[in-house]
Amino acid sequence: MTMTAKIINLKQARKARTRAGKDEEAAQNRAAFGVPKSECDQSAAEAARARSLLDGAKRTPAGSDSSAVDTPKPGDGDPGPGRVS
Repeated sequence: MTMTAKIINLKQARKARTRAGKDEEAAQNRAAFGVPKSECDQSAAEAARARSLLDGAKRTPAGSDSSAVDTPKPGDGDPGPGRVS
């Protein structure tokens, strides 16, 4: 019995295998990152709107002064006027 094997070019086979791997990776990337710009812009606008609605609904405790929150306490790194650290 004589067995004849199909003769293949190893360089072409290697290139075909690499190409198939890249095609599969490209398909995965299209599924993961293939969002059209219009949809991306729309979702960003919706997120900004939701964030502004949430920020607008924030409540501050009664009797608290919002300016007191931003003022640094003594010893927080600022030596004050005329002092060198």
